[in-house]
Amino acid sequence: MAQNLITDYPIDPTATSGTDLADILNRTHQSLQSGQSGLTRPLDLTAGGLWVQQLSGGGMNLMLYDGTKDHIISSLSAPGGSITVGSDDAIAMALIFGS
Repeated sequence: MAQNLITDYPIDPTATSGTDLADILNRTHQSLQSGQSGLTRPLDLTAGGLWVQQLSGGGMNLMLYDGTKDHIISSLSAPGGSITVGSDDAIAMALIFGS
């Protein structure tokens, strides 16, 4: 699980040390690689943001945040398990098929 910290941005060039900047960039890289995965939505995610919700047992939900609530686009039951289109089929179909 890796998410950006809400305190990472904006970066203040007059107050951020090289070590602090390296830490921020490493966290950003990890969050991009993991799809901002975590148990809850990243605090700084804005409308239209995607993130991966980690579930017990290793399952995952790909989530779309609309600015008010999260919508499940697709789910993975467990590592190596089946993938299903999410509970909000209209959003999932629009993302997949552009309709």
